[in-house]
Amino acid sequence: MVYLVETPFGPTWCYLEYELSARGKRRVGKKLNKFKAKYRQDEWPVLIVCFNEAAESVFQELGRETDLRMLTTTVRRLKEAGHEECWSHYGQKATLRARVNSET
Repeated sequence: MVYLVETPFGPTWCYLEYELSARGKRRVGKKLNKFKAKYRQDEWPVLIVCFNEAAESVFQELGRETDLRMLTTTVRRLKEAGHEECWSHYGQKATLRARVNSET
């Protein structure tokens, strides 16, 4: 869990998953099911770091089918762009910030 002050959903807690093994529809579906479960009481978004662009596409396809509040990135984009500027909200670039920068 991480608390972010800037997301496409406003300030919120988010689940963070660093998922390198789920790449196909079956395994990605199993991974996402726990975030779509009926017993889940919260609406917190899910942040998923995917192995590559192909895996990210599967996460986005299956997440979109159930309107899951989810942002994705890949290991490569995370390394290249850093943790704030690498995210995608179903194909739309999204910026995340953990705290507001303050002037000193």
